[in-house]
Amino acid sequence: MLSGYAVVGGIGFLVDAGVLHLLLATTGMGPVGARLVSFPIALAVTFFLNRQLVFAGSRHSLAVAIPAYVGVQGVGYLVNMAIYSVLVFSSPWPLSHPLVALAVASGIALFVNYIGARRIVFTPGETRAWSGSELLHTCWTILRPDAVRLGAIVLTLPLLIFSAYFLVSYLSIGRDVETARRHILAAYESGDLVPGSWRDRGNTVIGEHQYNDCLILLMAIDQRLENRWQLAVSPSAPFADGQQPCDALQTFAPTNQTEIGVQPYHRYLHAQTVLMRYILPLAEIATIRWVFSSILSLLIIAVAAFAMFRLTRGDDVFDGLLFVSIGFGFARWFGFESFSQSLGHAPADAVAVLFALYLCVASHRQLSRVHLVTASALFGCFTILTEFLTGGLPLGLAMIVGITPFVLRSSANRVEIAVSAATAAAAFVIAAGLCLVIKLTLATLVFGPDVITDFASSLGHRTAGDPDPVKWLRKVIGGLSTPVGGLHYFMAGFGLLLAVVGGIWGWQKIQSLSSSEAFRTKATLLAGSNLVLLAWLIVFWQHTIQHAWFMDRIFVWTYCSGFALFAFGVVMSRSPRGKPGIPVHRHENGLSRSDETRNG
Repeated sequence: MLSGYAVVGGIGFLVDAGVLHLLLATTGMGPVGARLVSFPIALAVTFFLNRQLVFAGSRHSLAVAIPAYVGVQGVGYLVNMAIYSVLVFSSPWPLSHPLVALAVASGIALFVNYIGARRIVFTPGETRAWSGSELLHTCWTILRPDAVRLGAIVLTLPLLIFSAYFLVSYLSIGRDVETARRHILAAYESGDLVPGSWRDRGNTVIGEHQYNDCLILLMAIDQRLENRWQLAVSPSAPFADGQQPCDALQTFAPTNQTEIGVQPYHRYLHAQTVLMRYILPLAEIATIRWVFSSILSLLIIAVAAFAMFRLTRGDDVFDGLLFVSIGFGFARWFGFESFSQSLGHAPADAVAVLFALYLCVASHRQLSRVHLVTASALFGCFTILTEFLTGGLPLGLAMIVGITPFVLRSSANRVEIAVSAATAAAAFVIAAGLCLVIKLTLATLVFGPDVITDFASSLGHRTAGDPDPVKWLRKVIGGLSTPVGGLHYFMAGFGLLLAVVGGIWGWQKIQSLSSSEAFRTKATLLAGSNLVLLAWLIVFWQHTIQHAWFMDRIFVWTYCSGFALFAFGVVMSRSPRGKPGIPVHRHENGLSRSDETRNG
């Protein structure tokens, strides 16, 4: 099959290259734009040839095979286009020539596409299909015993958390603003804050995101609103359009005066600003950054260390490998050296890592659905409180979809696992959304209906307009180097590619070797959780184009999940079948765990 698939792939390459060359020679299209046209044409040709010749025994209907083929090829397309774009825009000649780049990218993507075509698209359709009514009935049967408790948790937690946060915000106002201003001025003198830093963004010493740091500090010390309740709802951000917050902060801090009036900033919940009101009078900027970075370091180390400890004790191998991958993945691929000290990024980052640590510690107890939903709702509340639209929401949702199936009780079947993961994800989204709705409602009551207009305008700016897929792709690829500060861009692009390819290989091994339907479902959810990241970057495409240099940090989850799936596949492929013993996974009754059991 592989040789036949390679021949068809060669034909597809000729079609792709021919159309690409024709468009480049006869139109004004660029190399990426022309490829966006040539690839779908080649896709249709290869689907027809593969279905009729290579995988002629497939019994899937066209209604099933076409969407599956498009999905598999879509993954291969992302791999293909990522490699192609990196070579065209960032490599020396001859690799930068469009046809040479196309050959290299197509050769690598061929392997990815073959696995998907063989294991997903062109296979006999023997799995029992569920009707819509059966699926709904089964889901309701699973959720019904806990439905009232789950609903109460998801609806009341946001109200309680926001109420407590609002009280903390109210009490933070007026806490030694003079000392806070002196610490800001000292930071400018020492170089810990840099005027106009949006242009050079900072570095790995003071943090890459100086724009947000200065904005948060500016909001923390601007307490000119006479009504304390107003300031507790929305802080003021007094800088004009086109002005850099670091410039505005340097002007405002010495005198607490500016020509710009009070400008309430309603779009976020601003827990970072409230936190700065408390700690800025107590410590200088450099000290605060060191504390943030230290806390995040300890949390990440704790995840990896506890997972390694569980592995040494003989606990669940797959759970341990997943959390080890998360610990070391976040340590290297999350832009730790560039963002861990950031006043804007660090709080939300700490919330995400703390959630992973909780699941790592609690997973050996096999959490119930109620505990899982409660933890996810709390996670959603604290994520939206600390989120500055820097990636915490999509990363958090992807983590819930990917991790929660591995911490459920061992007796859960595949439907229960999928329903529990979906319920936890819904709890995260609903809790975060309710906190935001409460904030906007309160701000509207205090400041008037312009709050909603401003919020809707900002949301529309980040999602609307005429899409520019070429610019979007270039920005996403260009931003991949930021999370690996100082390393060669090959480390970012090809490291991510290794995670994707390794994850696909591991997932395929699990699907073909695992005797547990539940475990195959877990692996699929872990792999599929990455679609959350891609969907976010596409929906908020304008935001991605402008801020891809830090939004690409969310691909840390692709590294973590990809290398975890690869490790799973290695374990599965080397574990003997049909032998008695303790399973390597609490759901994997067909595998024996260790040499100790076999030698005994």
